[in-house]
Amino acid sequence: MAISVLLCDGQSLATMGLRFVLEREPDIEVVGEADQGYAAVEAAHSLRPTIVVVDIDAPRLGGIEVTRELADANSASPSRVVVLATRYDEERVAEALHAGALAFLLKDDPLDQFVYAVRMVAAGAAVLTGPATGRMLRKLATSPSIIPRGSPDLVSVLTQRELEVLRLVALGHSTPHIAALLSVSEATVRSHVHHLLQKLDLDNRSQAVALAFKSGLGQPGDGDRR
Repeated sequence: MAISVLLCDGQSLATMGLRFVLEREPDIEVVGEADQGYAAVEAAHSLRPTIVVVDIDAPRLGGIEVTRELADANSASPSRVVVLATRYDEERVAEALHAGALAFLLKDDPLDQFVYAVRMVAAGAAVLTGPATGRMLRKLATSPSIIPRGSPDLVSVLTQRELEVLRLVALGHSTPHIAALLSVSEATVRSHVHHLLQKLDLDNRSQAVALAFKSGLGQPGDGDRR
């Protein structure tokens, strides 16, 4: 099944470029476009795409607000969001991840990196642009804005398997790769992620990754192989 993508960018040339890049890929289909934030939210609820690519500076309703609306785990059909920006800013990265984005990329990143991010987010993994990767996640781990106060101790709340799934999520593994590593189905992995988010009272994977780093789970082990 093709990865369906909705594009939201206030610049028509940028949207045309993104569509051209994605539609060259046999497993990706652009199902819609929106030139401003409110239209993107409406289109996402109607089309239910796998991925919504959002310009952080989208007109009328900015990319952070669009992300928060679409990635809400309590909505009927939450979307996976890739945020694009013209410049790197740690505060904006933190805001995007806190809102529920699974990827933050710069518009001048290589095109193959953008396509890679779409595929990885579709598979359930998180992707950050080069400058953000390690430094940003560690900063998020100490940020009170992304992790709710009073978050419980991981070991006392999660099962051993849920801890392992969380560690692999924090290390950037996709849902299919986690399933292969643990010899379980992808549905089982998604179920574990859903349950651990509920137990930890977290809204999205970004918060879970930040908490994992804060708790020391986001460190590669001897058995980790990408």
